Amino acid sequence: MRHSCTIVFLCLIAGSGALAALGQQDTWTDPATGLTWTGRDNGNDVTWQQAQDYCRNLQFAGYSNWRLPTADELQGIYDASADQHGVCCNDKHQVDYHVKGNLRLSEGGIDWSSSPGTVPGEKMSYIFSFNVGVSGSNPVETTARRALCVRNVPTSEDTAQTSAHTESPANLSTQPEDFSNFPLATLQQRATAGDPGAQYQLGFRYQASGANQNYAQAAVWLGKAAYQGNAMAQLLLGLLHTLGKGVPQDYSKAAILFRQAADQGNATAEDALGVSYENGLGVLKDYSQAAAWYRKAAEQGVVHAQYSLGMVYFSGLGTAKDYQQAMYWFQKAAAQNSAIARFALGVMYEAGMGTAPDYEQAIPLYRVAAAQGVVGAQNNLGTCYLLGDGTTQDYAQAMYWIQKAAAQGDAGAQFNLGAMYSHGW
Repeated sequence: MRHSCTIVFLCLIAGSGALAALGQQDTWTDPATGLTWTGRDNGNDVTWQQAQDYCRNLQFAGYSNWRLPTADELQGIYDASADQHGVCCNDKHQVDYHVKGNLRLSEGGIDWSSSPGTVPGEKMSYIFSFNVGVSGSNPVETTARRALCVRNVPTSEDTAQTSAHTESPANLSTQPEDFSNFPLATLQQRATAGDPGAQYQLGFRYQASGANQNYAQAAVWLGKAAYQGNAMAQLLLGLLHTLGKGVPQDYSKAAILFRQAADQGNATAEDALGVSYENGLGVLKDYSQAAAWYRKAAEQGVVHAQYSLGMVYFSGLGTAKDYQQAMYWFQKAAAQNSAIARFALGVMYEAGMGTAPDYEQAIPLYRVAAAQGVVGAQNNLGTCYLLGDGTTQDYAQAMYWIQKAAAQGDAGAQFNLGAMYSHGW
C-alpha cells in the first residue's frame, strides 16, 4: 500500500444518477475475503469518531455488528478498472472513483479507516481515496470524509440475526490460528508474510520479560497487527503508548487504539478507555463516558472495571449516586479477589452506606484486605482494634496494623500512631 503522512484530495461529490441508484443494493460480500460491505456510505461529512460511532451503531440489512474497516480492507476493494462517475465542486466537473462491488460512494470515495495514523504526537487515522487509490493520515477531527461500513465473515451467531444465513458453522473457519506455541523463527516468517495473528504474537513475545524483550520491536509488530484490525494488538500497542515503552508516550494515540479495540468488544480495552476518560488521558475528561465504558467491561467480568463502576456509583461522578449499585459492583469485584473492593465494602458496612451499619461484615472485609496490603484497610482495622468497634479492644493488634499503614505513608495512620505513642498504648 502507498502511504504518505498527509494527502490533500479534491472535494468530490457523487452525481445525482448515482444517488438515485443507492436503494438498488443493500450489501455486497467480497468473494476474495468474505467481508460484507454496506452497499453505500453514510452520505454525510463526519469526523473519525463520528464515523466510528456511525458504523458501530448501524442497524442494517438485518445485522448490528458493523464496524469501520481498516485501511488495508479499504485498499482491498479498490479496483482501478472499475469506473463510477461523479461530479466535483462548484463547477460540477466530472470525476471518477474506483471500487469493487458497484458500491455507491459519495464525496468521491474518501473514507475513514479504523487504522491509526503515523504522525507522532497527533491524533491521526488513515483515510483512503477511491478516486486516486492511495491512503494517508488525517487528523481525526477532519470532516469532509465519509464512513463505509463492513462486517466480518459470518459466524454461527448470525443465525439468530437473519434466516437468510445458511452456511454451516463447520465451513466458516472463524477461529483464529493459535500462534502461542510457534517457534520464534516460524513466527517471524509468518508475521513477515503478513499474518496479523502472528504479528500480534511476535509483538507480544517481544514485550514480555525475558531474553528476547525488545519494546521497540514489540511496537513494530503490534503496529502491523493493529493496522490490520487485531484487537489484542490495538490494546497492547495502546498500553505501550501509555507507558512510553518502545514508542514515545502518547496518551492520545493510546486512547484511539483503546477505542478501536473496545469497538470490537475487547473487555480490557473497554476498561482502559474508561480509565482514559476518567483521568483525561488523551481525551477530554468525561465521567459519563468513563462510566459507560466501565459498565461494558464490568459486564464482561473485568474486575478493575467492576470496582471502578462501583466507585462511579459511590461518588456520583458520571451518574447519579447510588450506594446499592456501588455495593453490587464492589461485591462483584470482591468475589474475584479484589482487595480494594473488599476495603470499599468494609467502609460501606462500617458507615452504613446502602445498608445498616454492620461491623460483623466490615471487620472480616478489613482483615482480608489489610492482609492483602491495602493501606486504608490496615488503618481502619487498626482503628477498630484501638476503639473496640465491632471487635474486642486490642492495643497490640491496633499497633500492628496502624504501624503497617503508617509505614506505607498513610497520613491518617501516622497521626493515629502518634496518638498511640503519646498515650502510651
